[in-house]
Amino acid sequence: MPFELCGAEMDARTIEPPSSTILRIYADPLVRAGLEEILKSTRFVVSRDQAGDDVPCDLVVIDERYHATGLSDLITAMKTRHPATRVVVLADRFDLETVVAACLAGVDGFCLTTAGRDVLIHCFELVMLGEVILPSEMAFAAMTDGAGNGENPFLRRSQHPNGSSLGIPALSCREHEVLKALMRGLSNKRIANELEITEATVKVHVKTILRKIGVGNRTQAALWAADHLPGESAAQ
Repeated sequence: MPFELCGAEMDARTIEPPSSTILRIYADPLVRAGLEEILKSTRFVVSRDQAGDDVPCDLVVIDERYHATGLSDLITAMKTRHPATRVVVLADRFDLETVVAACLAGVDGFCLTTAGRDVLIHCFELVMLGEVILPSEMAFAAMTDGAGNGENPFLRRSQHPNGSSLGIPALSCREHEVLKALMRGLSNKRIANELEITEATVKVHVKTILRKIGVGNRTQAALWAADHLPGESAAQ
């Protein structure tokens, strides 16, 4: 499934964080202080270097009210500078136009400010695992609006990393990179070195890829990719 529900519907899956995550917050001082308090004793470490946009971090959290105008441009700029950085938008509520624009800009998730502490942290954890988090009402809209004619912006967003068509599981950009490395027969250690991530994170991505595409091992995943990802080859 290319997205998860953000709200009371979210399940209680246990996530084992592989390491600390450096997080940058774009919000007014009050919201920032609240998030810092919520994230104490978690793996999410809030960066104090708010002016260092050229310095990559693992996760960026943007308060939609803090960037009411130019939100999609900000997301696009961040993704252009640091493609591996995950971006989550917070808001009291989301309108369809804002969500669509942010999705097309490359956002990785949305979370309501009304969500509880555990839900918020769970959203961040899922985003770091490559899931796309949508507000529940937007997720339901994604399942119904425009699904038959290819005009659904949520489906286009989820398909973007691998250019797949309907019926092929959506993979995040990082999962796509790991899958291509599996096609080349690389070990977890070599994948970690190439992508500059930890071996533990590679293992998480491999496990997620196997689950999404419905195969049992790395070899089957490589064969699946050769059959289902047009234009990809082990030489890439």
